[in-house]
Amino acid sequence: MTGRYWIKLWVEMLDDPKVAVLSDRLWRRWVEILLLAKLQGNDGQLPGLPQMAWRLRLSGEEVESDLVELARLGLVEHINGEWMVPNFAKRQAPKDGAERMRIHRQWRVRDVPVTSPLRTDPPEDRGQRQRTEAEADAEADADAFGGVVKTWESSAGPITAMIAEHLADLAGEAESHRCALPAESAGALADGNTWVSEAIREAVSSSRSGGITVRFVQSILSRWMREGYKAPFAVSAGGSRQPSSAAAIDAWAEGKKHGNG
Repeated sequence: MTGRYWIKLWVEMLDDPKVAVLSDRLWRRWVEILLLAKLQGNDGQLPGLPQMAWRLRLSGEEVESDLVELARLGLVEHINGEWMVPNFAKRQAPKDGAERMRIHRQWRVRDVPVTSPLRTDPPEDRGQRQRTEAEADAEADADAFGGVVKTWESSAGPITAMIAEHLADLAGEAESHRCALPAESAGALADGNTWVSEAIREAVSSSRSGGITVRFVQSILSRWMREGYKAPFAVSAGGSRQPSSAAAIDAWAEGKKHGNG
C-alpha cells in the first residue's frame, strides 16, 4: 500500500471513444501501460522500451508496435525520445475536500433508492428529498473523516492540506479493503476512517522518537491488510522492539515473506 501499489482507473473510460475502439489485446496493453506509468511515478513517464518489454514479457518490437497504435489514438505520446501517458499526473492526483464532496453527492443522489413503491411525492419533491438526504450523508462522511484529522493533530501535531488528502485516500483504500472482508470480522466492522485513525495511533506508539509520517501510517495499514486488522508485530525470541519507521516495517514484511522473520 505504498504510493505505487495502485492507480485510479477512471470509469469514464467505458465511454471514451478512443478506448472503445481498442481490441482486447490493446485494451489489456493500455491498462498495463497505466500500471507501468505508476511504477515510474506520477508524471506519466514510461520506462525505457527494454524495461517495458521485460516487465510485460514481450519482445521490444511487440511493445513498440502497440505503443505506436496507442499513440495514433492519443492515449500515449512520444516526446523527446520518451514515451508518456498524457494527463496522468492530473488524473492520479488526490482530490481536494470540495471535489470529494461533489463526487460523493453526485453518486449518492444517483443511488438513493425510493423506499416505498406507494410514495406519491411529486417528482420534483422526490428529487429534492434525495438531494437533501445525499448532502446529509456526505456531511456525515466529512464529519467521520474529521475524526481522522483530530487523531492526527492530537497524536502527531498540526495537519497540512497535503497530509489530509493523503489520509483521505488511505481511508478510501481501507474502506474498499474492509468491504471485501467477512462480514463479522473485526476489520469489516471498522470503517475506513477508523482503520486510518487506529493506524495513526499504532504509528505513534511504535515510534521511538514520537514523530510519524503518512508513509509510516501507510506501512501499518499495508501490514494490517496482509495479516488482519490491528495485527501485532511478531516479537522475536530475543524480544526485539517493534520497527519504528516505514522502512523498517517494509524490511520486516519483506523478511517475513522470505521466511526470515
